[in-house]
Amino acid sequence: MLDGMKRAMAWSLLLVLAAGPAAAAKKVYRTVGPDGVVEFTDRPPDENAVEVEVPPPNTYTPPPVPAREPAGAGAAPAGFRYRRLAIAAPRPDQMFADNTGNVTVRVEVEPPLETRLGHRLEVLVDGTPRGGGPVLELTNLPRGEHTVQARVVDGTGRVLRQTPVVRFHVARVSELGPDVGLPQQAQPQPGSGGLVPGQVPAGAQPAGPVVPGQVPPQSVPPVPPVP
Repeated sequence: MLDGMKRAMAWSLLLVLAAGPAAAAKKVYRTVGPDGVVEFTDRPPDENAVEVEVPPPNTYTPPPVPAREPAGAGAAPAGFRYRRLAIAAPRPDQMFADNTGNVTVRVEVEPPLETRLGHRLEVLVDGTPRGGGPVLELTNLPRGEHTVQARVVDGTGRVLRQTPVVRFHVARVSELGPDVGLPQQAQPQPGSGGLVPGQVPAGAQPAGPVVPGQVPPQSVPPVPPVP
C-alpha cells in the first residue's frame, strides 16, 4: 500500500515536471531505492540516478482574434436589410398651388435607421442633396416641375437602398407672364387674346344688372339706319 502511494507521488512529480513551461530546459532523474521504490527528481541524489528523457510538452496556439470593427464603420449584421424605404409626401405629380413655394417632404423607412452602424438618410431635391431626416421642409421653390428622391447610405457613402424619383409641381402667380406651373389646359392659348379657355372677355360682360327675361344690350343686333 505504501509502495503504491510512493509510486503515484513519483509519477505525479514526473507529470508536473514534464508539464511545466521550463520542462524542456531541465533534466529529470530516476532512482530506485533499496526497497524498490522508484523516485523521480530534477537533481541526481547519487551516482546511480538515471537521466530520463522527457518529451516536450504539448502546446496549443489559438488563432488570432479578428479585430473588432469600430462602431459606425457601416458594416451591417449578416442578413440585415431595410424592408421599406418610400416617400410619403409629396405624391407623384402632386400640384402645390402655394405662392410661397413651400413643400414638405416625408420619408418612411423600416426598420428604423441604423445610426449606430453609421447609416444616414439623404434627400435629393432636383438631384442635389438637401439634408437628411424623415421630414424636410423645402421653402421658396421656383414654379415648375421638381423631383425628390431618398436614399440610405452607410459610413463609406455606399448606397444601401433608394426610392424611385418622385416628380411634383409648384404653381406660383407671376405678373410677368402666364404661370408655367399651371397645367396646360389652364394656360392662355395662342390667338385667344391672352384668355384662358372658358374665360369670357371683359367687353362681353353686362354693363349693369340684367332683369330676368331682359336681353343684355350687347346681345341686341344694331338697327340699320333708314335710307
